[in-house]
Amino acid sequence: MALPTVAASMVQLDDLLAAAGANDSIKNYITARKITTTPTLALIAKDVERFTTHIIHPYITGIRIDGTDHKVEDGQDDVATAVMTHLFVEATRQWTAASSSPVPAPAALPAPAATPPSTATPAIPDRPPKTFSAWNQQVNIYEERSTSAASSKALRLEHGLLLQEEPTEWVPKGLFSTIDGANAARRPTS
Repeated sequence: MALPTVAASMVQLDDLLAAAGANDSIKNYITARKITTTPTLALIAKDVERFTTHIIHPYITGIRIDGTDHKVEDGQDDVATAVMTHLFVEATRQWTAASSSPVPAPAALPAPAATPPSTATPAIPDRPPKTFSAWNQQVNIYEERSTSAASSKALRLEHGLLLQEEPTEWVPKGLFSTIDGANAARRPTS
């Protein structure tokens, strides 16, 4: 069994192109530049400025690749620049997220999913989970971190440190709060 790669956890380039709203002209230009995967798109330039200089600008001004002219449609310069910048930024974000997380050992890999690969799309790390089991794991982790079983006091995260919340006295912050508090104290509790 092969080890999982960073590219395996990234969205496919076709899906990324569709999500960014790339038209056929942009898709053909990206293909002509031999950019066929999301990791290649993420690593083709060091930053957005270089991506703009080496990839977007030639497309805006017009370029001939393998006998085919590639040029943005008249009046669509800003849209094409925005779409292609979005593609690069999203691919770079996914590459950074996928390559910074440790790759699990082969023994820890889950069994393959029962859904066919054509309908299953890889999850983007910054998006919320879509299954109840994934949500359940997230809720359990949150509950473990937010309360302490030993002291039963709520915890809060402040500057990267978990601090216990001390119980505070209720202090009215307005006229209606004072009136409501007085009415509540005056009523018998059966």
